[in-house]
Amino acid sequence: MTTYFIWIESTSAPAGHSQRKITFAVEQLPAGPVQRLPDLRISDDVTARRCELLRQQNGIQVAIEGEHTLEFIVDRALAKVGQRDLSRMER
Repeated sequence: MTTYFIWIESTSAPAGHSQRKITFAVEQLPAGPVQRLPDLRISDDVTARRCELLRQQNGIQVAIEGEHTLEFIVDRALAKVGQRDLSRMER
């Protein structure tokens, strides 16, 4: 099992566009290399909300078994943020 810390490094929204571009940073813990997933386009409201929550939390830690792509790791992080938000809303 490998643990990663994922955060949003930068965001941009071109003028007149509904899509935002987000650069995610993924660090393998402990003190592993930092890799970036640049300019990922976010166009749906659910993912945009999860990205905003991730930004507010200054990142999140996820544990993943086996080797996976950066996209998969970021997806797991956003899913975890969504689950936390859903749990908070049910209280």
